[in-house]
Amino acid sequence: MGGTTETSDNGRIVAARALDVVRRTVTYACKNERAARAIRCLDATCLPWIDRVEHGLEEDEEKAILARLRTTLAGWSDTLDLGSRSALFADAAADLESLGVRIGPIGEPEPLEPLARLVPPPPKPARPPPPAGAGPPPEDLPPASPPEPTPEELEAEFQALLAAARRPEVEEERLPPPEPRRPLLLGDPMGTGQDLSSALDASASTAAALAEAGLETVADLLLHPPVRLDLLPRAIVPSEPLEEGTPVVVRGTVRRRRTRLRPEGSIFEVVLTDGEADVTCRWAGRVDESFRQRFHPGAKVAVLGSPERDGERAVLLEGEVVSVDSRGQGRQAVYGIPGVPDPETRRLQRLALDRFRDRILDPVPEELRRNLKLLELNEAIERLHFPGHGYRRGRERLAFDELLLYQLGVGMLRRRAPQERGIAHPVSHRLVSQILLERGRSLTDAQEVAFSEIRRDLGSPRPMNRLLQGEVGTGKGLLTLLAAVVVAEARSQVFFLAPDILAAEHRFLFAEPLLRAVGLVPALVAEKPDAGQADAIRRGEIHVVFGTRALARSWPACRRLGLVVVEEHGTYGTVSLQDLPLQGHRPDLLVVSDAPLPTSLALTVFGGMDISLVPGTLPANQDLQVFPPEKRLSAYALAREEVEAGRQAYVVLPLVRGQEPLTRSDLARFADALRNEAFPGARIGIFSGLMNREERQRAYDDFSHRRVDVLMTTTVIEDGPPVPSATAMVVEQADRFDLVRLHRLRAHVAHGVRPGRCLFVLGPAPDPVGVASVDLVLKERDGFRIAELDLTQRGTEGLLGERAAEAPAFRWVDGLEHRELLVRSRAEAFALLSQRPLLQSPEHEPLRRSLDQAWQRWFPGRSLATAGQTGGEGSSGRRGRRRRRPNRSGGGEEG
Repeated sequence: MGGTTETSDNGRIVAARALDVVRRTVTYACKNERAARAIRCLDATCLPWIDRVEHGLEEDEEKAILARLRTTLAGWSDTLDLGSRSALFADAAADLESLGVRIGPIGEPEPLEPLARLVPPPPKPARPPPPAGAGPPPEDLPPASPPEPTPEELEAEFQALLAAARRPEVEEERLPPPEPRRPLLLGDPMGTGQDLSSALDASASTAAALAEAGLETVADLLLHPPVRLDLLPRAIVPSEPLEEGTPVVVRGTVRRRRTRLRPEGSIFEVVLTDGEADVTCRWAGRVDESFRQRFHPGAKVAVLGSPERDGERAVLLEGEVVSVDSRGQGRQAVYGIPGVPDPETRRLQRLALDRFRDRILDPVPEELRRNLKLLELNEAIERLHFPGHGYRRGRERLAFDELLLYQLGVGMLRRRAPQERGIAHPVSHRLVSQILLERGRSLTDAQEVAFSEIRRDLGSPRPMNRLLQGEVGTGKGLLTLLAAVVVAEARSQVFFLAPDILAAEHRFLFAEPLLRAVGLVPALVAEKPDAGQADAIRRGEIHVVFGTRALARSWPACRRLGLVVVEEHGTYGTVSLQDLPLQGHRPDLLVVSDAPLPTSLALTVFGGMDISLVPGTLPANQDLQVFPPEKRLSAYALAREEVEAGRQAYVVLPLVRGQEPLTRSDLARFADALRNEAFPGARIGIFSGLMNREERQRAYDDFSHRRVDVLMTTTVIEDGPPVPSATAMVVEQADRFDLVRLHRLRAHVAHGVRPGRCLFVLGPAPDPVGVASVDLVLKERDGFRIAELDLTQRGTEGLLGERAAEAPAFRWVDGLEHRELLVRSRAEAFALLSQRPLLQSPEHEPLRRSLDQAWQRWFPGRSLATAGQTGGEGSSGRRGRRRRRPNRSGGGEEG
């Protein structure tokens, strides 16, 4: 080393003193039988004195050796135990000797002289002259080796060194202790809201690729769901045979870890053991401290990698830490982000969790988490990205958060909506009872519950805004008719809006005889009423109008419009309460779905509506079969058995692009073929959109009164009421039908005198997507699950059209898996709002801030503006009444 100035010499003297302290501490730590005290020695003494050494070294080689020594000693806090101290002592001794410090193995006398190589020799003092008569001066003798200090002397010496190490040479300015880091919400700019480059040291190319995928902050990364989970090989232990070059998961206990400095760079090495054999794992290059700390001695870890041989040892190079369950089975998250390999994404996910896991504030109140047995947020995120076990519970927690926040927002919007004036209809049961007697039936318990909810809304001065849904064939059409009778009996008018004119005509044909039997006048209106119908509607002479959604674009003048019933299938949410005419009051709105709605849509897009559910199930023993086109006659043979037994059958033809596939002459020839080949001697009827209204009404009456055995029709038949004696249906070219329509058709023959048969015949060139839909209908009988599957196939836009923008883009919610969670989150959200309408209490502040963040993400620019608001509707109303009291009484304000 160069440098002869006094400053350099002083630095080298300090370095020599520091290394001597380190040498003595290492010696004491290795001799001490109490591992806990030895660990404290290393932590408190070695590392602070190592920092002093660095200022006295000048050559790069010595600095590199010192860096390796620092890394070795830094790991002793985790790895020092009685079994490994000898090996670690040898490493430290070798590094110290490289710096000129001699240190022998345990039990040998330790040299006490300082570092002669680093410290310049002091000038020799002048030897005094010998006294008179003395002999010649003796030759210089080597110093005698001092005896090895006793344990008591070593303990006293070490305590003195420890006190010196803790006492700074220069009195430093006393700084206030750092404030504890408080937890922050996901996305907070001071926490996970930081960009990936600064927070996780992501490279510029990786950060750019992640930003292209919409992941700009740490929170974006942590909340990004994997596209799938890949099953990992079963984990083995180090004593099991390893096949070179084949990826394998090795799990074991960390025996030791260390970092070695090489000319080509550092190498981090971990040894895993199962008590019988070892496997070494190596990582080259810079290793993050949080990654390193995962391998503390005694930790049980699993590493995925490809084994290689290094002499007699098995080595895993650049392995990836994974999570496995108790059986050794693990899964690995796959993200598929363009430009970012999955291992790099997982590395960043792990780094983000290591750095921010303890700083994530859970917005859901602890009591609510405890009652619902939900995971804490940080644990849930870790299980999602590193799924050994418990992935389902982790996803359930994130899904609950999304659903709760959305339902809270919906509830707040409902409370803030202006209270419009409606009509409080006097509810009478006289005409309702007459209709039920006319049909010879009574309401089931489920129907009675739904009808009582509708009656309660009709009797309230607040406009009804209700969604009625349930399984196919559970009597929803009858309930809407009874609701119309209640309103018409109270001298208000009712509009039925169907998806198209054929559906409106079906409802009219079913309802007209019942309505006229109780003295009410119905009318069927096409696109718009003619002059006579418009005049009768304006004067109130028509009580119930059946038409299409076109009436909602130009409402005819009414004497008193009290109820609008909207029937929907195919696309939903076509008419809302705000679309109804306002003439001093807002009419009631009742939306009816032809089939069960996906729960995710029912409680999100329709979250602002009250919901009535009519439960029901299809018979489990219904006969469902699929036939290829060459086996068509086999399907007709089964249907013929039902006809020969005195029952009836349908033959359903598909609509092609919404149009009839055959002309009237084609239909006649097809009917003749059915009469001659499939149903010899049977009476065949035709029901088609190509026929006029009177012909269709006559054909349907003939079938319902059993004057026809087989009715050949298109899918318009699903809008009509089922005929109890019709117990068989042959669906031609079933692969042309969508999933929900297939479900509706099979339900049309499921509620008759017997479960019935639904026979699907595929087309000449079956569509693979259509065939998959047919297979799903055969396997799944739950209409709500079919609705969720239909949503998956058609997408939100296919079901909602223009209203698709109102559906939030959930990251974690799965409509099939989280149906019950949807209902629970809605109940919990409304319960919270009933106690705190604006979540204004301090304990709800994190939840309120998370709510604003979520709605900004789902609906940019549409903020709930919850911050800074206090008091609910009820409190503001009470304050208003208290202010008005003095004005009425003329007195002063009450205290």
